[in-house]
Amino acid sequence: MMFGLGLVYKLKPDAAVLLPFAICGELSHAAMAQAFMNWAKANPQKWEDDKLFGVMSALSENWPCK
Repeated sequence: MMFGLGLVYKLKPDAAVLLPFAICGELSHAAMAQAFMNWAKANPQKWEDDKLFGVMSALSENWPCK
């Protein structure tokens, strides 16, 4: 879903409201898993937060749309 929102943003840049929920770039499953593991290691204070928030944060930090 985040990749799809990134595609929408690329086609319609005035839809900046999508940016926190969008990712852009070439992604592999392994790269996404590693990004989450790195994020989790760097953010232990957020381990109690919803897991979806963690995944979205990790992916959007590594592959933001600009």
